[in-house]
Amino acid sequence: MRVWQALGLTCVVLLAGLGTMSAQSWTPLTNQPPFSASTALLLTDGTIMVHDAGAQGWWKLTPDASGSYINGTWSQLASLPAGYSPLYYASAVLKDGRVIVMGGEYNFFNPVWTTLGAIYIR
Repeated sequence: MRVWQALGLTCVVLLAGLGTMSAQSWTPLTNQPPFSASTALLLTDGTIMVHDAGAQGWWKLTPDASGSYINGTWSQLASLPAGYSPLYYASAVLKDGRVIVMGGEYNFFNPVWTTLGAIYIR
């Protein structure tokens, strides 16, 4: 009897979870990025910093006046330093709002392991 109760409870939990997952959906941005979007980082001011895949460029998505990213606008940020253009790398938003990018499996699409890095200061 206990086995059936446990099985029944498990089924209810799983079905509830599936209902929540199917309620999620993607909404395309009104203003699509003018670059090949890659890593995206939510900054402490609510904007989103996005890397141009494999390039040195970074872009910022600023939400509209109502806080919607769907109707947000893109602006270009400072590029990574000369000689550093990683494809796969470690990154993080630091407590003070700076962004760190470290290492990389590729540099300028060349298969090298780089130990270069940079800190973005707003």
